[in-house]
Amino acid sequence: MPQSNPMAGEVYRHSKGKMYKVQGIAVHFETGEAMVIYQEMYGDNITYVRPYESFIENFTFTPTGIQPDDTPMGVQPDDTPTEKEPQESPMLRFLDTDDFDEKYEILCNIPKADIDDVLVDNLAVTLDVVIPDGPIEQRFAELKTCVRTRKKYESLRLR
Repeated sequence: MPQSNPMAGEVYRHSKGKMYKVQGIAVHFETGEAMVIYQEMYGDNITYVRPYESFIENFTFTPTGIQPDDTPMGVQPDDTPTEKEPQESPMLRFLDTDDFDEKYEILCNIPKADIDDVLVDNLAVTLDVVIPDGPIEQRFAELKTCVRTRKKYESLRLR
């Protein structure tokens, strides 16, 4: 049964059995389409964005206490804060703003060690652009060029 109101912090099970935690709800800045930002609770903890309707059709809410497939029942995840709380991910900050000046600044401040193909692809999707395969440095530079171009022309169009 589709869920109608995913909220940040809730855990959902994909129809294929993997567990994901909702990070938030966003709105596509050009189309106005509602999107769900969610993170896998296994592997590399990759963050994804998916149209809201698609999310509620393919995911089932998992009440607190039901563990992911790879967590033994009765063992709760460690919710104690670490010494240093992680900063909000660049992906979420990028999605949170409609201002291309801020988007460009966010890109410029992402540590080189955190830049990978998944991040570039996810950020490109939010801009409705495709960054061709190649060396990660080149792909990231092309993404920054896209944002710079939008920054230049979109800011004029909105005034």
